[in-house]
Amino acid sequence: MKTVVIGHIVITIPYAMLVMIPRLQQIDVSLEQAAYDLGASRLRTFRSITLPLMLPAIVSAYLIAFTTSFDEYAVASFVKGSTVT
Repeated sequence: MKTVVIGHIVITIPYAMLVMIPRLQQIDVSLEQAAYDLGASRLRTFRSITLPLMLPAIVSAYLIAFTTSFDEYAVASFVKGSTVT
């Protein structure tokens, strides 16, 4: 079971990263700096500014990863091993 999970993670991480990295690069750093200047903590800044800006990319990455993982049944059958479950 562990090998199946690891196999799906290895296959889906690159697709998720292709969605997440461009979105993270588009986030304006001055928004976070303004929150710090107004007295927000790091957690509050993440919750109020960074997370809402990243949320569409997170949802997209999740859907792409789920679809890719669901489609890779052949990979799961190869990595599950020779034991009978």
